[in-house]
Amino acid sequence: MGQGPGGSVHSRAVIPTLSLPFFRPEAIELFGPLSIQPFGVLLALGFIIGSMWCQKYARERGIDPKTYTDILFWLALGAIVFGHIGHIFYEPQQYLDNPLDVFKVWSGLSSFGGYFGCSLLAIWFFNSRGIKPLRGGDILMIGLAFGVFIGRLGCFVVHDHIGREVEDSHVVFQTTIGWLAVEFPTEEEAAEIGREAIGEATGVEKQTLEAVRRNAMQSGTSEQGGYAAAGAYHKHFPAGAIGTTRYDLGLMDSLLGLFVFLVLVAVARKPRKEGLLLALTPMLYAPVRLIWDSLRNTDLGGQASDVRYVMGMTPGQFAAIILFGLGVWTLYMSSKRPVWPTAEDKPWVEPSAS
Repeated sequence: MGQGPGGSVHSRAVIPTLSLPFFRPEAIELFGPLSIQPFGVLLALGFIIGSMWCQKYARERGIDPKTYTDILFWLALGAIVFGHIGHIFYEPQQYLDNPLDVFKVWSGLSSFGGYFGCSLLAIWFFNSRGIKPLRGGDILMIGLAFGVFIGRLGCFVVHDHIGREVEDSHVVFQTTIGWLAVEFPTEEEAAEIGREAIGEATGVEKQTLEAVRRNAMQSGTSEQGGYAAAGAYHKHFPAGAIGTTRYDLGLMDSLLGLFVFLVLVAVARKPRKEGLLLALTPMLYAPVRLIWDSLRNTDLGGQASDVRYVMGMTPGQFAAIILFGLGVWTLYMSSKRPVWPTAEDKPWVEPSAS
């Protein structure tokens, strides 16, 4: 064993016997430039199935279930706009160098930015419908947690949140969540991918792959290393990840969403104080994210690595602290509210059926 940064104990001898092989589903080509991306499909499913869970609980508690289909537009809009605003804190230099990129809402998203922005939109929306925000938020959290579970699987299948190498993490992480890691292709495997990709590519794609290979070789790598770099580019992961086993933070966040969902469903089996589920969600989610964000990589550079601020903390860790504080405040507000549902909160009946 050795001493890691800050004196933490690491062990390069404790390597997980179970890890996930690298995979990345290809996009389904439709026609022309149009294609269906696996990330987009899972993200959309997260919104849709999450809404269905909300509708179920809304119907049982006397709230028009249509409320949770109507709110989808605002949540999707908030996730994109506020998520992009939150992303500015992850890559500040990019936006300082290119200020107009602030308006490119399709480029770069932050989950925490989306959470905070959508919270404001939800409060406005529920008030506009005459629904108490604490009640509306309780139901929304159940759908949100399940949506995070499905949506973050999209991050997992495209591996856009690559963590640090498992063997460079604390021994506690290695022995408990080391299996939540992806084994990236070896240099030989990546080189084979690169050769096939260059052989099959045409036009601009072929020129780009050849340029990646040449640039890698000019930087001092071998011919095989050059092809490996092209293979990594083709499979959309940093060349620095070749031959390593790294935590996949998308998968970890997905499973965290599932855990929060199961807890909320268990708590919701009995009447509770208004806002309790709304408070529990960030209080369960944020501390784990605070810890897991310490497993983000620091060696891959570019968009694959997050900026660090005070005490080496990521923007996500600061956001997690704020989110937890909001959960505690909501719990305090909830303690002053009545228990619901009550006998008066009868299941929703469609007006046409009455």
